[in-house]
Amino acid sequence: MNMAERPPVSEHRKIGRKMAALAGTMGSEIAKSFRQSGIPAYDKGFISALGQPFGRWDSEADAVLWYLLRLFITGDLLLGHIPLDAGPGRDKERRRNQELLDELLSPHDILLCVDQEQQGAGYDGHVHLHKGWKVERIWFHIEKQDKLRFQYDLEAVGPLAEDEILPLEIGYTDPTRTFTHLSEYGAVVRWPYDSDGLYLLVLREGREADLQAVFEKDWKSMPKGTHVPTIHTALMLWLYKVQVNHYTQVHDVEIDDINVATMAAALAVLRVPIAMFIHVTGEDIESPDIRILTEDRWMKITGRGITVYAKNVSQEEDCVEPWTLITQDSSMPYGRLRTRIEIEVGSNGAMIAVPPQRVTELLRIANGSYSVEDMPMLLGAMDALETNGIGIGTYANSGKSQRSSNKSGPGANEDSVGQ
Repeated sequence: MNMAERPPVSEHRKIGRKMAALAGTMGSEIAKSFRQSGIPAYDKGFISALGQPFGRWDSEADAVLWYLLRLFITGDLLLGHIPLDAGPGRDKERRRNQELLDELLSPHDILLCVDQEQQGAGYDGHVHLHKGWKVERIWFHIEKQDKLRFQYDLEAVGPLAEDEILPLEIGYTDPTRTFTHLSEYGAVVRWPYDSDGLYLLVLREGREADLQAVFEKDWKSMPKGTHVPTIHTALMLWLYKVQVNHYTQVHDVEIDDINVATMAAALAVLRVPIAMFIHVTGEDIESPDIRILTEDRWMKITGRGITVYAKNVSQEEDCVEPWTLITQDSSMPYGRLRTRIEIEVGSNGAMIAVPPQRVTELLRIANGSYSVEDMPMLLGAMDALETNGIGIGTYANSGKSQRSSNKSGPGANEDSVGQ
């Protein structure tokens, strides 16, 4: 694979301007919020792998970051990670970087060559894969309204032929350069500063991928006003999903128990929308029962190492901007609910915000629009509610949706919880 020289700065700026025009202000703000507070603490290297500007992030860099996130969340961009417990040294430490990589990569059968001169070259080095490098692919598709189904798979990149190499970027690099490498070579290997290892970014179709065609398709869909919000929703749900997966492993709790507890909250409240947080501690896992406590418009469902806090709110109180789920200074219900919870639980355990789209899906199931895949969660929630003496209408007998007279809405009784 012949490595080209870096494109002129003006070309990078052109790419940035095009991405900024597509993403718009909302797309840049999404990326900014995501890189500042949306990535779980256990995966700090993810954003740096996509881009780590030498100077400061600006709206164009964030727009390109947003587009790389779009490629990732739709399954077009795959991600592989090799933990090394070490980040690179500075440019003047190229020889030390090479020695460190030789030592750390020997078990992985990967040959990585750091360019010791790097005078105007289009990359910081190159990588040979003598065997496959496992990468993960995450993507989603919309099955029903308010319901995004995530798919997950592991694939392998390589081994590559002896004369095939992948570009390597060490330390600082603009997200536009990452995009350029992907466009030209179908892949790039990143070793960001302050990271814990190497990241392989590879397009699903490899060198055969036509990112220009993907971009043109996105550009044509922009006037419909759906592209940016859809990616926004998917990123929030992906963030929720990876946090749940991570913290259930750390605290040794079951994802099924989280699903049942959140579903029970939706069934018991039955009011749109709900502000909801999950607190995971792993304590009292042996407890067979889920206990439900109510206070005014607040609900607390606890058991098996999980506590779900939920609040039924009016439409005017809704948290329209999902990113405020993870901030503590919001005056909306999510922010106030989080403040209350943190006073109660302190720093113990992990707090996971449930995005409005996930809550909407739970309420959709609670109101009777569910598929076969939803049944175990629904039945488990029904059992938890019945154990606590909370009736759930026709669900108990038929499993069908509740009658319209039994559904709560904007004018529903505040004391309907537990009826």
